[in-house]
Amino acid sequence: MQLPADHTLRSLLCFHVCEALRALQGDGLFAGPPPEVVLTPPKQPRFGDWSCAVALSLSKAAGLPPRQVAAQLQARLGDAGGWLSKVEIAGPGYLNLFVASAAWHGILRQIVASAGKFVRCQTGAGQRVLLEYVSANPTGPLHVAHGRGAVLGDALARLLSACGYRVEREYYLNDMGRQIDVLAGSLWVRYQQACGREVALPEDFYPGAYITEMATALHAEVGDVWLQRPLQEVHAALAERGVAQMRTRIADDLRAYGVEFDHYVSERALTARMDLPQILARLARHGHVYSQQGKQWFASTALGDDKDRVVMREDGRPTYFASDIAYHDDKMKRGYDRLINVWGADHGGYVPRVRAGLQALGHDPAKLQLILIQMVSLSRGGEALKMGKRLGTAVW
Repeated sequence: MQLPADHTLRSLLCFHVCEALRALQGDGLFAGPPPEVVLTPPKQPRFGDWSCAVALSLSKAAGLPPRQVAAQLQARLGDAGGWLSKVEIAGPGYLNLFVASAAWHGILRQIVASAGKFVRCQTGAGQRVLLEYVSANPTGPLHVAHGRGAVLGDALARLLSACGYRVEREYYLNDMGRQIDVLAGSLWVRYQQACGREVALPEDFYPGAYITEMATALHAEVGDVWLQRPLQEVHAALAERGVAQMRTRIADDLRAYGVEFDHYVSERALTARMDLPQILARLARHGHVYSQQGKQWFASTALGDDKDRVVMREDGRPTYFASDIAYHDDKMKRGYDRLINVWGADHGGYVPRVRAGLQALGHDPAKLQLILIQMVSLSRGGEALKMGKRLGTAVW
């Protein structure tokens, strides 16, 4: 069996119920327009695939108890042209519709034969959507918790594409800031050890085996030469090398997982391109930034946040939030109709402040939709295990 063009199974069955109503109207059962036919899924599968309460709506006009109206509808409906295996009357006069197995089989064959076109529509009408997900720091490989965001984001991208949206997938690389300094410092310690030096482990350190592997590979490539280079130069080179290698590994892991991205956006490159001081000046001109205690603050409470946020530290370094404002300003300027971010539940507090930043820059904050996913919890020996690169407990 094959569904007619532009019909779902529900709409097809509604059509058959409406035809049965028109037949009863022709028999003189009731006068006036037929009531609306609505099919709803029953709460329990044993009551069929759809339930219809139209007999209860028609009872008064027909001058009959609902169950008698339902019995006449049942007789007129029959098997709905082979689409139904049976129709039962339940309760005060509900019609429970059971779809025939042959009908389901026919629809499945139709889906397979359509090569994916069966489940496509044009609801999105070509609207451009930028979907950002995963976006884990490039300081280590992806761990199992990142897999949840990867699955949700990729599935959402595929669904939106099937519904006629033009979707672009984006991964935001936080490749600047304190965590990158820690990555470089961790590589420096392991590189020195590979050169035979005795080095004490710093308090802020990534102990994962992947750090040792990267440092050992570097030593095999250049030997002890880097011990003679200025420390600042070495740290900068290690940071660049570490981020590049982690980005490659992240992309390879995602590809093996069936997840591809259209863009990898570097926070460092974005900050240089967007001219963050100029963005903060834009905010200040409209009274959204003020100075206090040597810092610059974004007055986000005036825009719905629970407290004001620091955007520039005392030493002139921007905060993560300042970079987030610049990033979302850049997204808006690229002309998308909708922005969707998939974030972990621990980022829930960022939602009102990012929207406030967009509003302060003159963008429509309603264009940004945030989807929060719960964190992945693991246990070992019955004890909760906190996953962390610095704890060395991440499960890749």
